[in-house]
Amino acid sequence: MRIHVVKQGETLRKIAQTYKASLSQIILANELADPDILVVGEALVIPEPNRDYVVEQGDTLLKIADRHGVTVQELEAANSIANPASIYVGEFLVIPYFTYTVQSGENLSSIANRFGIPLRQVLQENKLTENSVLQPGQTLRIPYKDAL
Repeated sequence: MRIHVVKQGETLRKIAQTYKASLSQIILANELADPDILVVGEALVIPEPNRDYVVEQGDTLLKIADRHGVTVQELEAANSIANPASIYVGEFLVIPYFTYTVQSGENLSSIANRFGIPLRQVLQENKLTENSVLQPGQTLRIPYKDAL
């Protein structure tokens, strides 16, 4: 479970985007009566990103990959798909990782801690070293805890 402390000027939509979380799941997890009203300093529970994806009508591997920030090849490998045209509506696919946009003031250790994964895993997934300097707006690949 992750906790986010609301800062001045933040919106629930921005918080959800930051964590790649569902807006509706954050609202439910925190029993927010009015999601437009956030209190600075309030602690919000942020549900974990969903590793499973259910194929919907009109989906292709390319559309699913683009939506989740992964490559078609990574989806194929994670799901042992030999024929990309063989996916079907209702099928469960595993998303191998999610992407995270670095915020001002963050470093590799704070990001690894935020998502509860080993620092070495973040370094390896992003081909970085412990001395790498992050820039706000930089995108990182974050592996799911249950995939480690």
